[in-house]
Amino acid sequence: MLPLAFVATRAVAFMVSEALPWLANFATRCVARRLDVPEIVVHGICLYVAAYIGEVERNASLVCPLRVFHDLRRNRPVHRATSSSRHGSNGERLSA
Repeated sequence: MLPLAFVATRAVAFMVSEALPWLANFATRCVARRLDVPEIVVHGICLYVAAYIGEVERNASLVCPLRVFHDLRRNRPVHRATSSSRHGSNGERLSA
């Protein structure tokens, strides 16, 4: 015989898996009725909004201030101390 906790967990999981699609359809119908548009339009708009939000979040993570700061520090060129004399890049003396 199976433990009661296992049976109860399976029953709850089954009810949730059956209830989620029904709740999604119910919410779509409620929004469609409230906006007075067909359900398929509401469904299409939801897909578009979800894709747009995903793209915005992806782009926002690319310009995160901390990430930009760390990238700049990591890729910053090393500045050598400059002397007061005027020398070119290969050591020759430049005229003043």
